[in-house]
Amino acid sequence: MTEITNIKEYNWAVERVEQILKKLDALERFSPESPTTMVAEEAVPYNSHSGSAKFVNETSLSTKEELEIELKLLSDLVSDYSDKHFDVGMPKLSEVIQLRMYERGLSQKAVAELIGVSPARVCEYLSGKTEPTLQIAREICRKLDIDPSIVIGA
Repeated sequence: MTEITNIKEYNWAVERVEQILKKLDALERFSPESPTTMVAEEAVPYNSHSGSAKFVNETSLSTKEELEIELKLLSDLVSDYSDKHFDVGMPKLSEVIQLRMYERGLSQKAVAELIGVSPARVCEYLSGKTEPTLQIAREICRKLDIDPSIVIGA
């Protein structure tokens, strides 16, 4: 498999990654010094997008290295599919400021005093009407502990 093309393949790959992680964890607990310890694989049914049933690692044995290679490949495939189909994106500054206000129990007036602007300006930041100047952006980063890339929209 060079690419995950649908949710069924994605779910299978995620489940397989979890199985491999459990096996590698078990190997580490029982024989951390032996890199070639053999692990019995279970037959894992997998229906490809073509509709024909396949069995992955059916009645085979895998070494720790083989499991690690499979884990790396599947993890990369899962990551690529997740980035493409489940991308959350960068949060907006207004959302992060609102989150910080909630977490710290701050009002707009308190935030305004903290960063050195008027409450009306904070309201504009929260509504997305205006962006902070670099000086105010620096204060937002420092005083509200917000990542600079979010504040400057990078």
